[in-house]
Amino acid sequence: MDAVRISVPMTVPMILSLFIFENATVGSVVGFSDLFTKIAVWGLIFAIGTLWTAVSWHRYVLLEEVPSGLVPTFHLQIWPYFWRGVLIALVLGLAMLFAAFVTSAIASAVGVPLLAVASTLILTLLMSWTFYLLSPILPAAALGQKMSFAQAWEHSEDFAGAIFALTISHLVFVGVLNFVLGMIAGQLGPIGVFLSVVVNWFSIMLGISVLTSIYGVVVEERTL
Repeated sequence: MDAVRISVPMTVPMILSLFIFENATVGSVVGFSDLFTKIAVWGLIFAIGTLWTAVSWHRYVLLEEVPSGLVPTFHLQIWPYFWRGVLIALVLGLAMLFAAFVTSAIASAVGVPLLAVASTLILTLLMSWTFYLLSPILPAAALGQKMSFAQAWEHSEDFAGAIFALTISHLVFVGVLNFVLGMIAGQLGPIGVFLSVVVNWFSIMLGISVLTSIYGVVVEERTL
């Protein structure tokens, strides 16, 4: 499958980390600093592999760029892709913090703790929805195109309702999937570990595919 080949840069460090961190946590001579270093290094490797996979998958679907070897071509577009992702995360993260602070203060003032919980869930949904409305800038970066937040919003606003429904469906599906995994993985031993890798791989590829589909529909006017 092309999806398996394209995701090799992400899948390999994902699998190798299982063995590396198992040794790091049970080894008696491994100190905290060594474990922290391994987490940082493998986190960076996994992040680069995931960016590599995301850019390659966008190009595979939108440009029909099929990898010719065992792994997809490494494109320098992963760097603008990364920085645009960071920019979205910063903007939405700051907005989320500010809104959470305000709603928590209101909940505390009126003496209704559940209001803070409900507002957190609503804010998470709204921030996720906003992320998807702005998300066309990511596949655009993968294709080597420039797109501003305003341009992304202009493309997406006519599809806001459909994207809202997609946001809810995606959050619920991934949430239920990970809940079920958390309930059974620990009881299955090595099979549970393998299942965790498969579910994590599927969740990431699903998220990348959602971004690709949104771009294809709202920017390139494709049909699903």
